[in-house]
Amino acid sequence: MLTRLLFATVRVRKYNYVNFKQLQDSDKPFIATFWHYCMLYMIYHEHQGKWLALTSASRDAEYATRVIQKQGFVMVRGSRGKGKQGLAALKKMIAMVSRGFSA
Repeated sequence: MLTRLLFATVRVRKYNYVNFKQLQDSDKPFIATFWHYCMLYMIYHEHQGKWLALTSASRDAEYATRVIQKQGFVMVRGSRGKGKQGLAALKKMIAMVSRGFSA
């Protein structure tokens, strides 16, 4: 896959990684937040265990959603501008985290 080639050719720096690693090793669900430019790294390298991800319900996010799903993530989709989709997505994420998924 293209991500394997990409990560074989880049140098990755991890800042304050110990905090993330402690959460990951605790076997308790948690919510990780990061900037868009870190998305490929998180999907490719840091998806041990049960993970879910939130993406927009827009057509533009369809490709990203498919890529993330192929890496084993459960997807939750919702947009704040489309009626009650955003609230429904938040409720689904809360339910999934309470069942042991990290987000």
